[in-house]
Amino acid sequence: MFRILANILLILSVFFLPVYITVFLSLIFIFLFNNFVEAVFFGFILDSIYGSGSIFSIKFAYFITLLLFIFYTISFKMKKMLRISL
Repeated sequence: MFRILANILLILSVFFLPVYITVFLSLIFIFLFNNFVEAVFFGFILDSIYGSGSIFSIKFAYFITLLLFIFYTISFKMKKMLRISL
């Protein structure tokens, strides 16, 4: 139930909130839920809608997607050490 509410909140935040708030919410949900792959999908949507195509003078269109994927993979090891997940 909480995971569905988190997905609805992320869907709404993609369209109505600034990008940095949506990324922050995605990071929180990655660490709260097991296998929250939806965050990477929402990162792809953010990059598709709002992506500028360049970060730090480097042409890379999917920066937010890559960032959320890295945090998703790191969260596995951190969750084992911290033992938190819903």
